[in-house]
Amino acid sequence: MLASKYLIGGTYRRIYHYHIRKTAGTSLDAAFWNLADVGLLEFGTRSQICKNGIIIVRGEKKKIQDGHYFYASSHIPAHALRLPEKTFTITLLRNPLDRFLSYYRYLLWAVNDPHAHKQEPFLAELEPELSFVAGSFADFLDHVDRDNLLSQLYMFSRDYDIEEARGRILACSAVGFTEHLDQCLHYVSERLNLPLDVRQERRFRYRVSPSPAELNRAREMLDPEFRLVEQIRQDALNTYK
Repeated sequence: MLASKYLIGGTYRRIYHYHIRKTAGTSLDAAFWNLADVGLLEFGTRSQICKNGIIIVRGEKKKIQDGHYFYASSHIPAHALRLPEKTFTITLLRNPLDRFLSYYRYLLWAVNDPHAHKQEPFLAELEPELSFVAGSFADFLDHVDRDNLLSQLYMFSRDYDIEEARGRILACSAVGFTEHLDQCLHYVSERLNLPLDVRQERRFRYRVSPSPAELNRAREMLDPEFRLVEQIRQDALNTYK
């Protein structure tokens, strides 16, 4: 099997990305997809693609756990996955309020832009979440579920436990931050001996103007995630300087 021949960075058999939505994860994916000369629209809604001798998997739990790929990513929580040994793991984190506002704008764009389905092949995955943006930002705060509100925390702890999440994040082979994506990619590129460059696959703009009171409420709701991300910054940010 082709995938059995991969030896990455002299140690690893595959790379897996714990993809948290709106942390520049698609740009991270694109840096690896580019090695196979594959783009977002070409990938489409397929769960696997093989090109130039490189197998890439997206989203399918069984294929991810089987491990027969060069690179894979998904939004599946880490606590719901069992990855094979010799998997290089990576995740990106972001200021929780910035990520949450970006997530809100993304949903608004998906609902209101008539061209969204052409630009975003994975839009069907958002269907359960689109109802969150039926009204104002205050309504969004009332209706968004906890998994998506605290998605960085939930990705690494089913019970939203900060210490459990911190342990799982620090067990990753590499932890990056959205605002330092280029530095993270440089670190991973050197460690794995791969030519990785930032590549933006899509761009959308949707302006929102929450009130100061709404922003304060959002910060309070995001407090557990703020505490988690700040701890990880203290633990890991110096790695990418």
